Amino acid sequence: MTDDKENYEEEYNEYDEFEDDDDEGGLSGLAVLAIGVLMFGAFLAVTYVAYDKGKKNGSETPYVAADPDPIKIETAEVDDEIEDREVYDVFDGDDEDPVTVLAEGPEEPVIRTPGDNVSTQGTIDDIITAEAADAADAMTDEVEESLAQLEAQDAEVLGEEADEPKATPATTPTPASATPPRATVRSGDVALSGSHVVQVGAFGSDAEARSQWARLQSDVGELLDDKSFHIEVADKGAAGVYHRLRVGPFASSDAAKSWCGEFKARGKDCLAKSL
Repeated sequence: MTDDKENYEEEYNEYDEFEDDDDEGGLSGLAVLAIGVLMFGAFLAVTYVAYDKGKKNGSETPYVAADPDPIKIETAEVDDEIEDREVYDVFDGDDEDPVTVLAEGPEEPVIRTPGDNVSTQGTIDDIITAEAADAADAMTDEVEESLAQLEAQDAEVLGEEADEPKATPATTPTPASATPPRATVRSGDVALSGSHVVQVGAFGSDAEARSQWARLQSDVGELLDDKSFHIEVADKGAAGVYHRLRVGPFASSDAAKSWCGEFKARGKDCLAKSL
């Protein structure tokens, strides 16, 4: 019994010594606290030094100084042709071309005297009517010359040799006192009884006009089914004699113009006229 108790005490003492050895090997809490304080102080010191140094260096704004010496730039050569262009001209407001403005004169009242003859209005109307008739006759001559040229071209295509009437330039309207043109002489197979006709050509002879009528019957026969032809001979003196081939009759001007439009659609030329 005594031996067992002694063994127990020895083992207990050995266990206490083992725990004491373990406690002596680690760091105490005071040492850990001291290390933490040192590290925090070092952090504060580094932060202060960096802030103070950056503040001193940033006190002045940095700038880049320009080169005090001038820089030579080589100018491009300018040709004389480029210098002469209008885009290089200096505009001073006085270079514009003068503009001529034709201003009408002031209106003046017409003074009539009691001695003015009102019956002169009829004479004025007669003069105006005569001048209008002369102008219309001159226009008809131009149309006849154009039709004669077209018909001559058709004759050349068909192999026919036709003598063209002598063409003369259009004459200016003659005054009312001038000698009127010679009266026209009408001839033909059928007398036209309508109010309007359509002239389809002007030729130098009656044979040419009849030959053209035969060609038209073969070209546009359906347009000529209910129509007749009439040849009007017009003696224009120095301008020559025209044989006008006319188609009709038509009851009105609108009917003649409508038929003429269909005739032109076939590649022909025509002129609506009143009888």
